[in-house]
Amino acid sequence: MIVILIVFACLKGCSGSKSDTATCDEIGEYSLKAETEEQRIDILHSFGIENAKLTECDEITIPEDFNSVTEKYNEIQNQTGLDLSPYKGQKAQRFTYSVEAENASCAVLLVSSGRLIGG
Repeated sequence: MIVILIVFACLKGCSGSKSDTATCDEIGEYSLKAETEEQRIDILHSFGIENAKLTECDEITIPEDFNSVTEKYNEIQNQTGLDLSPYKGQKAQRFTYSVEAENASCAVLLVSSGRLIGG
């Protein structure tokens, strides 16, 4: 019974909570506040992304039904303390940044109600 409660608390903390922070094993705790450009840049800095330039902002809809690709993407999100599952079928803003990094040319942040929900 205790194990079930602990698992439920962990799942609730990752997906249903409106906490202002999330935790990623790689970087520790980071802010989910993403209402302003400064807050979004701070999130990118938390992940070691410097010199990001906003190139596009558009509205997307999180798929209602996750296919295998979306499920795999969400598994990656879970590793950073995020979960897109509660946002299925909902609209979100997608902020795309150009970056100069060894392993990436862009970074994407998904934001709903001023809060980071994916990226």
